[in-house]
Amino acid sequence: MYVDINSVVTVIFAIVMFVAMVAGIIVNLRQ
Repeated sequence: MYVDINSVVTVIFAIVMFVAMVAGIIVNLRQ
């Protein structure tokens, strides 16, 4: 099965950005 590396990198980057955003919101709420 062929997997497009660019698609995988894009998905991973989107997930990382989403997790970082959620973590930032949680930190702000806990302060």
